[in-house]
Amino acid sequence: MSRDEWITTEHEPARDLVDPVERASSFLALLRVHERLNELFLRHQEALLEQDIARARERLAVYEQELLAHMRPEEDILLPVYARAGAIPGGPIELFLGEHRKMREFLERFRMALAELEAHPADRRRRILRLFDEQTMFKHLVEHHDLRERNILYPTLDRITTEAERRELLRRCLDATLNAWTYNEHRRSVSMPGPIEILTHEHRIIERALRALRGVCQRLEHGASVPADVPAQLVRFIQTFADRCHHGKEEKHLFPTLQEHGVPREGGPIGVMLQEHELGRGFVREMAEAASAYERGESDATSRFVSAAQSYLDLLAQHIYKEDHVLFPIAENVLDASTKAALVEAFEREEAALGLGTHEQYEATASELEKAWAT
Repeated sequence: MSRDEWITTEHEPARDLVDPVERASSFLALLRVHERLNELFLRHQEALLEQDIARARERLAVYEQELLAHMRPEEDILLPVYARAGAIPGGPIELFLGEHRKMREFLERFRMALAELEAHPADRRRRILRLFDEQTMFKHLVEHHDLRERNILYPTLDRITTEAERRELLRRCLDATLNAWTYNEHRRSVSMPGPIEILTHEHRIIERALRALRGVCQRLEHGASVPADVPAQLVRFIQTFADRCHHGKEEKHLFPTLQEHGVPREGGPIGVMLQEHELGRGFVREMAEAASAYERGESDATSRFVSAAQSYLDLLAQHIYKEDHVLFPIAENVLDASTKAALVEAFEREEAALGLGTHEQYEATASELEKAWAT
């Protein structure tokens, strides 16, 4: 569904925000996004006031997703443009970035507090009051940050950009926000998979790329022509999706959570999986070096790439089987519903760090690679 279709058919109230920003010639139009974010946080607090912790967690996740979607283009797009103005009293770039960092730290503490409230309901009312006190400090931080943007950042950007540049920058910022809205509404409209379903689905995506990698190796072994950039493209997929996205979720979130629930690291499946992750990274480094050499036309690059890739393919086939048939069934048995929900939220934060749409982009890339190169 296109952005316009989404606004028109499902979210007509969003038109009150989108249209003025799209038509705007001033960055002050982004203050409407601030207003929406403030409303989302109030909805989270309303659920907290009613002691509906599950709904409070859900609403906080929506708020965080949209806040990050607003801050990321500020950091990546607007602040580099703002730097052209030179030193601005009361508005150094480091101050804006520091406040963003503090907001993220507050939200991390809020997530942890909500998880504790859900897991241990004793003395819930007083702990909610303490959480409200901390959220008051957060709201003060946000208020001061918004004022700094209203009075310094946005007027300065208006001053140093042309109208055409302003419209293009506003469009890019708005697109990031709308991507977050679309994602959050999709989350609310469908039954969300659990953490093990997510990881299992990612295995199937990785396997598509592995079939493509095997097909490329077979062609190279038989002297067939393979475009110079294809081995490097496969390596980038593995480094970003298989390792950073998939293995990152396991190492940062799933494995520590399983250890907290009594699954040992040493002498158990977690230790084996971690060892295989490191072994795989070694093979991928060899593949990356050989892929670069292949692009340069070096004579031994093909044999080096095929050797490292075959080792990686053999390792991943066994690794995925062990996780699907040993580790993941253990996880399903030992993790309760609230822990699984917390893992899903953690996985979403990992994907947000890659950038909205990145997971879907790599799923599409895997399908394209499989179609083009699998035998």
